[in-house]
Order: sequence, then structure tokens, then C-alpha cells
Amino acid sequence: MNDQRPFWVAFNHVTGIGAVRTKLLLERFGTLELAWNANLQDLRMLGIPEKTIQAFSEFRETHNPEDIINSIQARNISVILSIDEVYPPLLRNIDNPPPVLYVVGNLPTADQPM
Repeated sequence: MNDQRPFWVAFNHVTGIGAVRTKLLLERFGTLELAWNANLQDLRMLGIPEKTIQAFSEFRETHNPEDIINSIQARNISVILSIDEVYPPLLRNIDNPPPVLYVVGNLPTADQPM
């Protein structure tokens, strides 16, 4: 499977798509790449509000996921997904943890104080 990171980041930039809807998209489509390329009717069938679908549609027409992540990484910002091993374990255990973290520098490990 190719790197899904650009699609996670792209969805994270869409107004109305947060942790709950990201999880819903993953459950329905299997990957966020497939969700990114889905037709809008499939999104409506998931119960996603029309306002969010329109925001997504407009964003998808004007943004390329690879360009978004390249721009972020060019500023020395790391992207950590909730499915990555380095995702903070305590954060992973909250209700609806953020699907994407943006980090400048290094995250402390579990044995380091914050």
C-alpha cells in the first residue's frame, strides 16, 4: 500500500472533518485515499452533513494532498498519524483522539517528562 499520510493530512484540513468523521471514512472506505476519491453521493449516504460535503468538494477541487504534505514537511514539521507507532499512547487512549498531529521538534517518549 502506498503512503496514506497525504490523504490523512488533506482531510485534516477540511472544515467539518475531525476525528469522528475520519474514523467513519476509514470504516466505510478502508483508506482515506479511497475516501478522497469517492463520489459525493457515497459521502451523503454516510450521513455527513451537506455543508461538510460541500467544503470537502471545494477543497478537493483546489488542493492536492501531496502538495499539502510537501508544504508542511518543507517547514520542518513532522506529521504523526493516530495509527503510527510514535503517536503518544496517552493521547491515543482519549475519546476521539486527533487523527493527525503536527510536530516541530521531537515528541517526548513515554519515559520522558513533558
